[in-house]
Amino acid sequence: MSYTIESYKKDFKWLKDFGESLLISMYKSYDDLNPDDAGDNDNLPDFEDDYQSWYSEAKHLIKQLLPDRLDDFQRLYELPRSRDIINPVGYSIEDCLLGNVTFNGKGTVVTGQMNAIRNFQQQLSIVKGLQRRFESSLFDIRLHMQAEMFDDELEAALYLLKNRFLRAAGAMAGVVL
Repeated sequence: MSYTIESYKKDFKWLKDFGESLLISMYKSYDDLNPDDAGDNDNLPDFEDDYQSWYSEAKHLIKQLLPDRLDDFQRLYELPRSRDIINPVGYSIEDCLLGNVTFNGKGTVVTGQMNAIRNFQQQLSIVKGLQRRFESSLFDIRLHMQAEMFDDELEAALYLLKNRFLRAAGAMAGVVL
């Protein structure tokens, strides 16, 4: 499948728009303080059903275009490796999807799924930050430099082939492809 910058932009726009719909869905599902502020929910995705596919696609995109933010993106989702109790600061999106909550002595929820909204907002902000990558001339320069490097390597493979170094030519062309 051949991808162009325009198809990447289209896929990015869908990812961003779907993420915004998931955020509204989250507010509708978990924000007990203002349930009516999120608007109509007839066409909203279900956060618990649709988040994982959004996360997988967004994670892959971040890994490709903004690898220095990948750890931040993952940390907002994953359960903390070491914690004794669930608290608002360490609450993750994975906690939300698992339904993890803590109560005070009176039976009131102290830490719950509403605490994951902040984490998802941060993830969505990281994804939205990728838009600049598509508009940046540096993104184009990198692609052109890679293409030029690949062309040079293929020319070297062709030179080796003409001089009957078949294995070396095949290995070099194989690496590029």
